[in-house]
Amino acid sequence: MTKFKELKVGNILGESQYYLVEKIVGNEVQLKSETGDPIVVSKDYVEKFLLSGDQFESTEEMNKTKLAETFILNSRVPMTVAFLKADTSKAKKAYKEELAAMAETVKNNFMAKGISAIEEALANPVLDYIPGELRIMRGRHYGEVEESTGRIQFVDMEVTSGHNQRQVDPRTIQFVIVNNVKYILK
Repeated sequence: MTKFKELKVGNILGESQYYLVEKIVGNEVQLKSETGDPIVVSKDYVEKFLLSGDQFESTEEMNKTKLAETFILNSRVPMTVAFLKADTSKAKKAYKEELAAMAETVKNNFMAKGISAIEEALANPVLDYIPGELRIMRGRHYGEVEESTGRIQFVDMEVTSGHNQRQVDPRTIQFVIVNNVKYILK
């Protein structure tokens, strides 16, 4: 932390802060830092020094791999990310139960040949990931990939109390807004 009393002309200062816009009045904007501290800055300051995680001037379509790569490579930058949450609800369990019931029917009707085909289908790892609802978050990440799951820890700046860390599976990203471009899944 810099001590104001010890500042001298010619000292170098830096800033890495993220804000939520609270109010716009004329050519000034009131921001709130992550620690809850308010700050008022001018239009010129906003346009010269601050990046937006919401605004974009162009769009670009990308395949799933490039979209995930763009997300991961833009760490420590304000952004908006939209992805499909993993379905951890009853729907996943119900879907597996329905498949198991179908397998039982096939076992009874087709015996030997049907049994192995259905058991193979049930063992398919695709069934372990049934996409859930679309989630849109605004914030940033630090580029750290969780080894076991491949997910990225994301700081959701719209969460104002409690734990604001969320996980994003880069394979399910639908769009990312970063550096004035909206990257959309083809």
